[in-house]
Amino acid sequence: KKECETMKQQDKNYLYHYTTLDAFINIVKEQEIWASNIFCMNDTHEFHWAVELAKDLLKTEMDNKSVEHKDTVVLMYNELSKVKPGDITMSVFACSFSENDDDLNQWRAYCPNGGVSIGFPRKDLNDIAENQPGIGSIDRFVKCIYDDNEQRCLIREEINRAANTKPGGTIGSKISDEEQSQWCAQFLKILLASKPI
Repeated sequence: KKECETMKQQDKNYLYHYTTLDAFINIVKEQEIWASNIFCMNDTHEFHWAVELAKDLLKTEMDNKSVEHKDTVVLMYNELSKVKPGDITMSVFACSFSENDDDLNQWRAYCPNGGVSIGFPRKDLNDIAENQPGIGSIDRFVKCIYDDNEQRCLIREEINRAANTKPGGTIGSKISDEEQSQWCAQFLKILLASKPI
């Protein structure tokens, strides 16, 4: 019995990619796995869900009479209200991995007619993501968050980060309050685009 229990334990050092047999053969043959730009997918729901959550939180802040950076908060809300599919040109890529090596939901979603679950060392995936050309400080290999409270907490952190950040160098020292608010709004859109919810 103990042996069976040990075998069932997940190795948290690995993440699993569910795919078809044909795709598995290509992954092995080409020694590469592809991620898709989320803004080129049919469903960009994840990004727009983050935007809607941010708008809800900003609306609450706007209604709070004692809130700091009121002008910035209003501008960020107004800018997010204009966001439509295709507005964000930055590259955000998604590839599905699971912490579970044998999950019925994953089999149904990615391998309905049969397939495989490929285990990749988590550290190797992190290293690959960090070493991609053009990767910046806000881009990383991240876990999707599905819990509503945790999503709101993460989005609130990004709103605060955007509202309290200023461009560096000579631009930051010469920027007007209005330009600062505009810059914060744009920065928030970039932060939301990189949020995995």
